[in-house]
Amino acid sequence: MDEKRPSRRKDKDNPYTMIVKDGKFFVMFKNIDNESVTVEVGEDVYALFNTFELEDLALMNEFDRHAEHSELGEQELARRAEIVHITIDDIVAAKMDNEALMAAIDKLPDKQRRRVILYFFHGLTYEEIARIEKCKYQAIQYSIRSAIKKLKNYLAKKI
Repeated sequence: MDEKRPSRRKDKDNPYTMIVKDGKFFVMFKNIDNESVTVEVGEDVYALFNTFELEDLALMNEFDRHAEHSELGEQELARRAEIVHITIDDIVAAKMDNEALMAAIDKLPDKQRRRVILYFFHGLTYEEIARIEKCKYQAIQYSIRSAIKKLKNYLAKKI
């Protein structure tokens, strides 16, 4: 009478099969000549082989769940690492854009310039600027929207 053992996946490097028959413990494996050899072992040795098999199974499950199964290229690794590659051209272009924006802001009337700076560079809301300037929200909203249009027009002419 064979013991009911759970069917388990086996590692490709696992050369043995464990068997229980009539209360006796056996380990079956293939020898160098590829012949099946069955050896009777004690219960403690059988338990040790069972432990090894369970450890192999745990490692295979870990690999299946977490290991990357494909070769990743340099671009994919960079994308996953979220590395931002900034070239010197990008830095120079950003600096030139920033200088052009600051020059355009300098051409705005004083109140608009101050409101745009508070809004964009200090991150204040229309309500906060209205409280500082002691005026209505709508006046700040109109002023900033008007300034943005002027800035867009000025920068478009520069390009």
